[in-house]
Amino acid sequence: MKKIKIIFIAFVAVIICIAVPIILNRGVIQRKLEAARQEEAERQKYEEMLKADEIAPILMLTQDKVIMYQGDELNYKAFIKEASDNLEGDLTEKVKYNEIDINAIGEYVVDYEISDTALNTTKAELQVIIKEKPNFKYVD
Repeated sequence: MKKIKIIFIAFVAVIICIAVPIILNRGVIQRKLEAARQEEAERQKYEEMLKADEIAPILMLTQDKVIMYQGDELNYKAFIKEASDNLEGDLTEKVKYNEIDINAIGEYVVDYEISDTALNTTKAELQVIIKEKPNFKYVD
């Protein structure tokens, strides 16, 4: 009879050792599944938003023409007045533009372009006129 009690107690102990972690992990697994479901729902919502996004971003420059002199510094980003999207907000850091040779006299166009995640695109142009740098002489 003692052997049966010892075997029974050992059997119960083994069951407890196996069952307790399973019961405890069940809650963890359920939380992970719920988080995965929520993440998938958010991804689907985002994809639906992108499919419905037909509005191009806004890209406005501070001016459309500037006159500069050879060797002046041209801060391309300083001419961006607004770059935003109705769904994504501020896109200023995503504006792309070409650079020009500020040391060569002539007329150039800097093309600015912005696209949102749905690939709606807006463009703007800045005409840059580069003139010869004046050579002033001071007289005493």
